[in-house]
Amino acid sequence: GSISLEIPREIIDAKNQDDDEKFIVIIDGIQVPYQETISDSNSRLITINFETGDSYIEVIGTSVIPEFGSIAVMILAAAIMSTVLITRNKFNRHI
Repeated sequence: GSISLEIPREIIDAKNQDDDEKFIVIIDGIQVPYQETISDSNSRLITINFETGDSYIEVIGTSVIPEFGSIAVMILAAAIMSTVLITRNKFNRHI
């Protein structure tokens, strides 16, 4: 399956000065490629392919807004994991 994530830049981003950098995407401890389809001043849209049985997806950037810090990252991670689990369950039912 695949999952598309719109990542708000004010929460997490990957930049080197003013230039966009690649996020690091890890599924179950293994770094995997992804596709970035949209990038604007407010957010970035990435699509991650995953296999049946994959259970943990991490998206790592270079900056997190200090006001939110680790709490925002944990909320984002929880949202991503919930979406993956829901998508995986729906995908498994249609096999």
